[in-house]
Amino acid sequence: MTTATIIYQLKTLMTRIRIIMTCQVVADVMLFYSFFKLITSQETVVLLTTSFDRNTAMLVILMVAFIDLCFSGIRRNYKYSGIDLIGQLSGELDAEEAAIVSQFAKMR
Repeated sequence: MTTATIIYQLKTLMTRIRIIMTCQVVADVMLFYSFFKLITSQETVVLLTTSFDRNTAMLVILMVAFIDLCFSGIRRNYKYSGIDLIGQLSGELDAEEAAIVSQFAKMR
């Protein structure tokens, strides 16, 4: 692949990582909210205006946790793909390309 193609794919990958990170933050907030509501409730748990019994609410929390875990795996795979792309770069990089590579390295 050419350097321009690799840089383009790296930019696309960084955009996807940002989207996945946003989705993961939303899932984390939902997980903490649901867990807090489960702890503070008695018989029924109200999650986003929907009433659940405690067992069903625990299943909902488990599903949200699984979704969060899936987002983590997707983000990790994107990170490894980016590391592989950076490994394919050869030769001297200009300032813009080096900035993109360093920006990718700073992403969690």
